[in-house]
Amino acid sequence: MKVSLSKITRKEKIIEILKYNSKISKKELIRRLKVSPMTLERDIKELEEEGIIYKIWGGIALREEFPIPPFEERETLNLQEKQSIANEAIKLISPGESIGLSAGTTVYEFAKLIPSKSNIKVVTYAVNTASLLISKGIEVIMPGGICKDGTYALVGDIAVNFFKSVHLDKCFISINGITLENGLSEIDIQEAILLSAMLKVSSEVIVLADHTKFGRQKLTFVCGIEDVDTIVTDRETPQYYIQALREKGIKVLIGE
Repeated sequence: MKVSLSKITRKEKIIEILKYNSKISKKELIRRLKVSPMTLERDIKELEEEGIIYKIWGGIALREEFPIPPFEERETLNLQEKQSIANEAIKLISPGESIGLSAGTTVYEFAKLIPSKSNIKVVTYAVNTASLLISKGIEVIMPGGICKDGTYALVGDIAVNFFKSVHLDKCFISINGITLENGLSEIDIQEAILLSAMLKVSSEVIVLADHTKFGRQKLTFVCGIEDVDTIVTDRETPQYYIQALREKGIKVLIGE
């Protein structure tokens, strides 16, 4: 069954409303969204299955974010999809480039594929990714900062200020959430600030995101969808979402 783009917009609107209200009645949502009770129930069911909201008496509430699981636990989730994305994204690097890599499990899979002793410079704030690349003889530049437990990301003012002094040809990033209306978002505020700083000094922004990241809005805004040049995803991402992104001028590549 074809899913209309209006469904995406409705779900994003529900999340946006809950960000400011934390909970709301179904009656109020029907009034604001101008939809039938049956349509609202379908949207609520999907948001509940995605773990974004939960039902309360007569309405719904936004589920609080849980602590980020350890990197090693997240690394095995949707591994096949992450590897397919990495295999497609690796085609986008060229000799002589300076590239930025965020923290995240999908970017880590991408880093595994960068050839040993490549003629590129890599800037990353992910300690585990840096270690992997250094062992392959690749030149790595890192900021200072505090290493965050569970993600291996260096965060803090030192790390953010570092990006004011560099320029990147491309950056490859993982992200927690992508919506058409509100762009890219992250669970962790510190990492969101760091991501924003890196994107601002990159000529090209490439997002590596499996299908579970689409239609989800997390706590902290990173950038608008118009700030993204390319998204590399997997075959499970709905076609209507891919179409909508391409209509916005974003290049979408599908890993096989």
